[in-house]
Amino acid sequence: MDTIPELFDDRVERSPTKAWLTYESVRYSFADAYERISSMAASLADLGVQRQTVVLATMRNSPEYLLTWLATMRLGAILLPVNPESSPAELEGLLLQVRPGFVITDGRLTS
Repeated sequence: MDTIPELFDDRVERSPTKAWLTYESVRYSFADAYERISSMAASLADLGVQRQTVVLATMRNSPEYLLTWLATMRLGAILLPVNPESSPAELEGLLLQVRPGFVITDGRLTS
């Protein structure tokens, strides 16, 4: 059975210039997305993210969230999405319970 990253890679090979995602005024082709996903996956791997690493992501719905999801999936890591509107107490409890290896935010967290 093909994995999502394998299916994505196949689509990149078949239709690199086709639109993968259009968000507001930005259009991402499959090739554009592939480059960003590969770069992000390499950066995450350099930081120590690997297969089965839990990565907590508190991000709003955005292209960056989808790219992060696919990059962690490519590494075999586990992405745990968390509502960015969670209270500090909720986030603290989740961090203590899950103990993720890494936390990714979109920079919009406030205390």
